[in-house]
Amino acid sequence: MVDTLARNVLLDVEQALTLFEELTQNGNDGTPRGILSAVVHKLCEEELGHVLEIVRFLRRYYQAKTEHTEHRVQTLLVGIEELLRYLDALVPCIPKTGCTLLVYSLVDEVFSSGADFLDLEESLQRVVNLKHSLEYVVRDVASAIAQPMSDDDRHNLAALFEQISSELLKRLVDEAYADCSEGLLHVCDFVEHLPCIDHQIIACQVLYRRMNMDTGRLRVGVTVLAHRIRKVMRYTDFARAKHVGEMRKLKLKLPEGVYAITWGYVNIAGAQFMAPKPKSERIGELKCKPAGWIETCSKAAKHEFQTDDRGTSFAIKNTHTGLFLTDVDGAFCYVETTPPDRWTVEVIKRGEDVWYKITNRRTGNSLVPAGEVRVGIDDQCDGFNLVDFNERSLVVVQKFELQRKKAACNMQ
Repeated sequence: MVDTLARNVLLDVEQALTLFEELTQNGNDGTPRGILSAVVHKLCEEELGHVLEIVRFLRRYYQAKTEHTEHRVQTLLVGIEELLRYLDALVPCIPKTGCTLLVYSLVDEVFSSGADFLDLEESLQRVVNLKHSLEYVVRDVASAIAQPMSDDDRHNLAALFEQISSELLKRLVDEAYADCSEGLLHVCDFVEHLPCIDHQIIACQVLYRRMNMDTGRLRVGVTVLAHRIRKVMRYTDFARAKHVGEMRKLKLKLPEGVYAITWGYVNIAGAQFMAPKPKSERIGELKCKPAGWIETCSKAAKHEFQTDDRGTSFAIKNTHTGLFLTDVDGAFCYVETTPPDRWTVEVIKRGEDVWYKITNRRTGNSLVPAGEVRVGIDDQCDGFNLVDFNERSLVVVQKFELQRKKAACNMQ
């Protein structure tokens, strides 16, 4: 009968609840602890990830509306203790840590909704002790998320979050990024594997909030986060997510230049607009079109920022010619090249103004116009502004073909 119960825990929770009640009332098949211990060992020895189904079963049993509150509470605590006893016997590894977090999530949920414990002082103390003894696992999982891990470990750990509350997810993502700012890419990789789109949206919100509190994190991380937001919003079932509105608002909160780079096209401008010169020239052995400056913002000045490393760096492509921007001994020019030069984009926030520094990864040279110029941001003009700053000059990169909506006319 225990084998049947274990199978039902995996396949049909309602039948498992009914059978468990029959077994415990019968008394011939052992105590609740003995039955639950047998189920835990059978399922976890098959696959450790079955902790997910066991936790779901225990939660459903605890939430069942019966008159025997004390019995439900005692059974829940026994099940949790048997799970922890099994997990404690395992060698340290990512799957063990993830499953322990899942148990902690159940304990935390029970503790937070502890009305059933008001008259059960001993049980309440057991829950408090369990919660305190498991607090360490939150830090362990947060640390693991911000570090490199195998694809299998990342996938299996993220799958467990199907049964983890949004509040605990927020805490984990916040601690992971707060303790390891250079681990943003790893955190985003983990977020991508979360089985629930709403959890991915919540994680992106947490990352942006933490990032917006620290200009250093915003400077080097916001393009990576924007790339993750874009991928989430391109899921086919994104429109059915509960928090779809919050994600769209988050997209609009991004710095305007980051929005432009991620979702559209940009112009690179100082006093004039940068574009390839009409005729090709030779710089050393290289045939190229030198970067020139034109008075008006025409299609020749249209650029696309392409990334293949999740928003960490970009190839800058002139869409009119199909040529890529490169740096040859400090001279900027456009070439046909594979692979193209990569450029990093740093976001520099000063008060209400946002500036951008665009740097060639290979040479370390920042993108600057000819001569020393200073260009301010005109908040009244249509489009988005992207500015590169260094001690000698500023470069404004403006959003191409993006018009802000004008107020509609009201007929009197």
